[in-house]
Amino acid sequence: MPKINDAKLIAKYLSKQDINNLQTLSNAIKENDIVVTCLGLYNHGKSSLLNVLVGDLKNLTFKTADTRETTENKKVKYKNLTFVDTPGLNAQKNDDKRVMDAVKESDINIFVHNINTGEFVAKEIEFFHTIKTNWENPKDFISRTIFVLSRIDEANSDEDIKNTAIRMKQQIKEVFSIEATLIPTSAMDYIDGIVENEEELVASSNITILLAQLSHQIHPIKPSNPPIFRSVRK
Repeated sequence: MPKINDAKLIAKYLSKQDINNLQTLSNAIKENDIVVTCLGLYNHGKSSLLNVLVGDLKNLTFKTADTRETTENKKVKYKNLTFVDTPGLNAQKNDDKRVMDAVKESDINIFVHNINTGEFVAKEIEFFHTIKTNWENPKDFISRTIFVLSRIDEANSDEDIKNTAIRMKQQIKEVFSIEATLIPTSAMDYIDGIVENEEELVASSNITILLAQLSHQIHPIKPSNPPIFRSVRK
């Protein structure tokens, strides 16, 4: 009996997208660390938040600026975690694809939204629908994702923070039909609190709550259990 050519068999029965998805899964399985991917719109505080999470109070590890700094997915290993900073959604052509590629290989996602924008905007909702369309089990995305309302130190009031968070959770539920974890945070208050030894600032920043939630979600995760994507629909 002639030997079957695996490459030809794969090419015959699987689409190019299916093959790409299999490669993504293979790469994730080989990864020994838990991968935490930070995503969101441009200039919403992703890099600042990641710097805090890796213990960099000088904001040097992940570049932060008013101008666009992150143009590629940047990975930084910290303890048993690999943190990934992604370009802002729709900041430039192909940025959305880079973000989706990162999410495919991610164990946990941190979706960052700036409170100065109010509730989720159309581009973010569009991204949620893209996830819902292409994820085998869309609710799995929510179980893997921590939504962060950033820069709450710039909010007009505590009531504004509360109402914005409530509306954002409603928007998520409208798309995915499931409750999401959402934590209002301030990387700036956390840094100032640590530097100035002000426990109240550290507490009000909610970064310790975010770290606790991250730890809680990491515990049951096996790096060899990556998310499954459908072939992208045309």
